[in-house]
This record gives sequence, structure tokens and C-alpha cells, in this order.
Amino acid sequence: GFNDYEYDAFQNLDLRFVAGGGPGFVAWQNERGRLDLLAGVAYNHSSFSPVGAPSYSRSTAEAYVGDQLTYPLTSTTALVQSFRYFPNLSESGLYRINFDMSANTRMYKWLIWNFAVSDRFLSQPVVGRQKNDLLWTLGIGVTFAH
Repeated sequence: GFNDYEYDAFQNLDLRFVAGGGPGFVAWQNERGRLDLLAGVAYNHSSFSPVGAPSYSRSTAEAYVGDQLTYPLTSTTALVQSFRYFPNLSESGLYRINFDMSANTRMYKWLIWNFAVSDRFLSQPVVGRQKNDLLWTLGIGVTFAH
């Protein structure tokens, strides 16, 4: 199971809430990494506020397929890649794609440095907006795991 919460000013997206679940399995795993394959169904509620037009929302059912790859580059740095394709089950022909890639470096036992690139594609964006949105983030994280 999973849930996502997204805000994207470039898409005039106020909030996207997605809850879903389904089976997954480990396709490959060894000391060099792990690849998980996933599939299932989800509920998507998205609220938009287009400039110069009334706000509106969409509530739809979606299927999803995807993967998650974790690959250690060094003893302190791991590359994590995630891909999700969400074909819309309520409105035929619509879909969205989420792609994320990050590098996580352990600076200390409890401190992690993160760099991530994300691509968000929406087949039917708000009028006047692009379908594709590329984002990058840089940050630090704290972990309580050993």
C-alpha cells in the first residue's frame, strides 16, 4: 500500500492525494542492489487552480505499474530510482508518469545528504500549462536507523 501527496505550482496543482496498493516482487537482489517490480490500483483526487479560470478537481481510479531500483555506488552513497505509470481507469486515454532518481550520501551515522531529480508528466494538464515538469531538490536528512 502507499499514499502520495503532491503540490506543484507549475502545474497549478493545489493538492494531489493518491492512495493505492497491489502486489510487488523482488526481481533481482544481491550485494550490489535490488530491483522491485510493482503493480496495482489507486484512487487519485487532484485539485487545480488555473490562473483566470475557476478551480476544479478530478477524482479518478488508476492502475499503476512501476519499479524501484536501489544501487549502492560506494559504501556511503546509494542511487535510488523509482518509476510509476498511472493509466486512468475512469477517463480512457488519460495517464500520468512519475520518475524519480536520487543519490543519498551518508555524511555521519545519523546525517544524510540527498540530491534528487524528478519528472512529472500529466497527459491532460491545466489549459496553458506544459505536460512535463522537471524538478530537482537538494537537502539533508536525519536517520534513526543503524
